[in-house]
Amino acid sequence: RARVQDAIQRILTLQDAGGGFGLWNPDSNVETWLSAYAMDFLVRARQEQYLVPESAYQHGLKYLQEQLNTDEFGEAELGWRAYALYVLARVQQAAIGDLRYLHDNHLQKLPSALAQAQLGAALARYGELDRAREAFSTALNRTGRGEGRDYGSPLRDRAALLTLLVESGLLPDRIPQLAEEVAAEFNQRRYASTQEQAWLLLAAQALLKQPGQIRLAVDGQATTADPFYLTPTVEQLAKGLTVANQGAQPAWYTL
Repeated sequence: RARVQDAIQRILTLQDAGGGFGLWNPDSNVETWLSAYAMDFLVRARQEQYLVPESAYQHGLKYLQEQLNTDEFGEAELGWRAYALYVLARVQQAAIGDLRYLHDNHLQKLPSALAQAQLGAALARYGELDRAREAFSTALNRTGRGEGRDYGSPLRDRAALLTLLVESGLLPDRIPQLAEEVAAEFNQRRYASTQEQAWLLLAAQALLKQPGQIRLAVDGQATTADPFYLTPTVEQLAKGLTVANQGAQPAWYTL
């Protein structure tokens, strides 16, 4: 907890007088997408009972709301617009009209699966489940990404999509395959960027918070240990083992 609290203080040193965030110091040019990213972290931290100073917190949320009042709807602007609405939706400060407008008029134009998933997650928080499912389905079926400057990659986008999809509770049948794909892609990498690491961590946390207990049968012997470590003897291996999932949720394994 101390490391996270230190990170909060460090991030707040990057906030300028207008409530936005720069990359290196308060005098750096404010970046709208990065400001939404910083506020995403601060909102999540505050919801996990970390100390986030009230003035800086409200200042950052007000900055996001002010940016949404502009009439810019180019590809780059759509990316940060979806992110800002998602962050505001987490604290019930997004305008439902803005969410519906972005979905109905710009869903296909959003620059990444991340932006589409953020729109879906925001809509889900307001009970707009049909629109939310459509936004998530569009993100799941996406094959490329646009030119928006969001420090992203296909792996980052898919990890974020997995996180937001699990957190929303929608389309549960799509989660196991997506989780497998994200894990497989990560396992092929020798290096992961900061963005990729952050969203992979959030995806793992979201999956671990899913309801339901692991229920396995090893050669007919039931176990509910979670995680369960199977360390068979040479004799057991020679004879052969059967492991069956008796639970209602998918169970992942690694060998």
